[in-house]
Amino acid sequence: WLYFHSLKDVFKIFNKFQPKILLIENEPHSFLAIQLFLCLKIWSIIKNKKNKIVLFSWDNLNREDGIIRFIYKKAINFLITRNLDLIICGNAECKKIFIDKGVKRQKLVVYPQMGMDFSIIKKFKNNMPSKECSIIYCGRIVYEKGIHILIKTFLELQRNGYKPKLLLAGKGKGKYFREIKKEIKKIKNINLIETLSKEKMY
Repeated sequence: WLYFHSLKDVFKIFNKFQPKILLIENEPHSFLAIQLFLCLKIWSIIKNKKNKIVLFSWDNLNREDGIIRFIYKKAINFLITRNLDLIICGNAECKKIFIDKGVKRQKLVVYPQMGMDFSIIKKFKNNMPSKECSIIYCGRIVYEKGIHILIKTFLELQRNGYKPKLLLAGKGKGKYFREIKKEIKKIKNINLIETLSKEKMY
């Protein structure tokens, strides 16, 4: 959440595309969301434009923050989050958190970015063409992403006679990351790649 763009590039893109709606797919307290929100507001005033800012969020965990982070999030919530035109929540828990933050219900909508039709899965459950399957995860190795749940699913597949392979591509830090690395060393066919060059990635 510490990532942000060059201001010159942001305003260049705004001038080129003249956005009427800006969709930000990030948490409202991230530097990127704050930057885009403020830049569009400034650009709109300068250009005398009317537009809407929509944010998509998966923020469904009430984390225990230190005092500095707590004050920072409170300030961002007051200045930015409540002033968004619409917040698309990835799940019901996310919507509840924003309501608790004081965001008006009419500004919130639950729209999962991905879903699962279990009726389709049942059709293939007993008629899988192969017992072999490959799973790739690409992203941060952090608790919020549920890597431990993915590993449990992997082991469940093994217990049910499948031959899965799991590749984890990403970086992490702290106790959670160390525990994941320790756990996967005990399990066959799980590999971790922490960094990839652009050449290897493509």
